[in-house]
Amino acid sequence: MPVRNGAETIDDQLGALARQTMRDPWELVVVDNGSSDATLDRVQRWQDRLPMLRVIEGPAVPAVAASLNAGVAVAQAS
Repeated sequence: MPVRNGAETIDDQLGALARQTMRDPWELVVVDNGSSDATLDRVQRWQDRLPMLRVIEGPAVPAVAASLNAGVAVAQAS
């Protein structure tokens, strides 16, 4: 999930994912695109409720496609 300065909405998104009832294993890779607000702090607060959550730094030039590719490159779930 690419994100940049999403502090105002990230809790809603992560809360929705935490409420999923999917039984198969899954993971969430949050790709930070240079956030300058409290986005990363908010994401870190979800670590205990979303144990499959990983956060990585996005590419040098923030772009959705490049960020998605960076997330896919480190994803471990199949």
